[in-house]
Amino acid sequence: MARPVTIFSGQWADLPFDQFCAKVSSFGYDGVEIACWGGFLF
Repeated sequence: MARPVTIFSGQWADLPFDQFCAKVSSFGYDGVEIACWGGFLF
């Protein structure tokens, strides 16, 4: 069984969340771990 590959969002906190998700998806990641202290605007 393959494990999903995820990325932590902390180093990308300067991007709006939708742009971050699009970038991560284009890199081929399966999911994200969302930093609770970043500058994301939900």
